[in-house]
Amino acid sequence: MLSRQAGLPRKVKGCMLGFDALLNPLRVKGAYGRGGKERRTNSENDSDDPDGDGAIPLGPLDPSSRWRSRFAGKSMAATSVHKFAQSITCHAWSPDLSMIAFCPNNSEVHIYKLSEDKWEKVHVLQKHDQIISGIDWSYRSNKIVTVSHDRNSYVWNQETTGWVPTLVILRLNRAALCVQWSPKENKFAVGSGAKTVCICYYEQENNWWVSKLIRKRHDSSVTSIAWHPNNILLATTSTDGKCRVFSTFIKGVDAKDSAMGNSAGTKFGEQIVQLDLCFCWAFGVRWSPSGNTLAYVGHNSMIYFVDEVGPSAAAQSVAIRDLPLRDVGIISF
Repeated sequence: MLSRQAGLPRKVKGCMLGFDALLNPLRVKGAYGRGGKERRTNSENDSDDPDGDGAIPLGPLDPSSRWRSRFAGKSMAATSVHKFAQSITCHAWSPDLSMIAFCPNNSEVHIYKLSEDKWEKVHVLQKHDQIISGIDWSYRSNKIVTVSHDRNSYVWNQETTGWVPTLVILRLNRAALCVQWSPKENKFAVGSGAKTVCICYYEQENNWWVSKLIRKRHDSSVTSIAWHPNNILLATTSTDGKCRVFSTFIKGVDAKDSAMGNSAGTKFGEQIVQLDLCFCWAFGVRWSPSGNTLAYVGHNSMIYFVDEVGPSAAAQSVAIRDLPLRDVGIISF
């Protein structure tokens, strides 16, 4: 079932790992600071800005399909480094990769656009009261969703007058920690410090986003979430050391079709599997593009691969000789 190997298996070649295993190759190679010295990352920072210096590596950090198609088989070196702020907590790229939205460690979202090889600030989104902990920019609908320690979430739509926020009813009593759009972008998921996952969808008649909660399944904060390609299954990691997979099927929002496979018969909030492979905090989690493999990482500098997620799933773990892993992105298999 669970095997450890000294060398990296083939699957690791198709992954991007967190902290030193992920950020250093992307950020350091080809990126130089003052005096021509190579810029190093500080792997002790848990934000999207490992150095804590407000610089974002302008390279293929995003593990989405558009990055996979553009950078598959190419070097993962950062093309340039630009200092946007003193510290950055989270960021997201626009669909055409011409703009970037990030939180400079406060309650605002700054949006910069690349114009003639220069990054210019074009928008500042102000609605939250505390630090923004998660941002995701939808690929098809061009919407931005933000979550914050103030327990609120907003969906931002770009109009002629600028970005207009729409309220999201989360019903949380603790901070919202992470957010991600579903593949079809008719839902998004929010992980929180309330041991709860919110599955949000739009109500046209009330012009707001409402949520259904997956409760009493986690024993601690939900640190990361990842959607399966079928738009129904959702994987989560938590500081209780476990990775779980849930069904998020919502009647009236999701349509049953053959692409869902066995997920079509599941109920909302039903736990498909619970993985107890990590005996420490579990962080980043991702599905492979095919949806057949799940990968997640832990504070113990290990990455876990699970094939054919279910009651008889086959698992494999790989130890990394670096600091604790913070995130993982699968770019192939």
